[in-house]
Amino acid sequence: MVIVKPGWFNKFLGMTWQTVKGNRILHVDEAKLFAKCISVMVKCKDLGEVGLPAVVSGRRRPITDGPFEHFSEGVQFSILDDVLHALTTPTKETPKLLAYNESAIYYVYAWLQEFFKDLPRGEDVFGELVLKALHVYPEDLVIDVDSEDEEEDATDVWPKMGCLKYDCWEMAIDFLADRILWDRDFEIPPFYNPQIMQFGDIALDYFSARPRASYRHARERLLDRVDKVLAL
Repeated sequence: MVIVKPGWFNKFLGMTWQTVKGNRILHVDEAKLFAKCISVMVKCKDLGEVGLPAVVSGRRRPITDGPFEHFSEGVQFSILDDVLHALTTPTKETPKLLAYNESAIYYVYAWLQEFFKDLPRGEDVFGELVLKALHVYPEDLVIDVDSEDEEEDATDVWPKMGCLKYDCWEMAIDFLADRILWDRDFEIPPFYNPQIMQFGDIALDYFSARPRASYRHARERLLDRVDKVLAL
């Protein structure tokens, strides 16, 4: 993992990913939330709670529609390690957007939404991190609301500490995921019509590509990378 001088990380965490904001770098507050999710996710898995993969009442059940959850646990750890590396290491080229790595990113946020269903616990563990990440780009939080009076600044629709409305937290987490992801093409049934995929700017191997990585010690590598991000 490339560790850049702390002063630089105070502003940005190196990221070269194709997002709706362009090929950008992830802010350190966004990165710490993402890494914390993975850390708690793995701990929950070890305790038999909803973790990685999602296991409910002793049975594995998906919480997203993406291909990421269909891989074995070792492959999932490896994919998340690759994704976290891409989100935290400056690179000259952007990683190729594929169904398995985009759905891995979304899984982290979808899992966080599941965690927030136990609101007091969710807010206690992640509340401040979510709010810090949310306010990285405060200009994005202004929403026009239809009103009989003057057009109002609708930043109050976003959660604050002490908020017990799950919908507010769920919307905020979705918003954070959408800062990275595009149209969530991984959620649609796979299709291979070259013309349609070209029109949608989707790689021809978007659905068919499979991760090529070392799965041995993937968990250890992932958690080591998580710890380095959280220590920033």
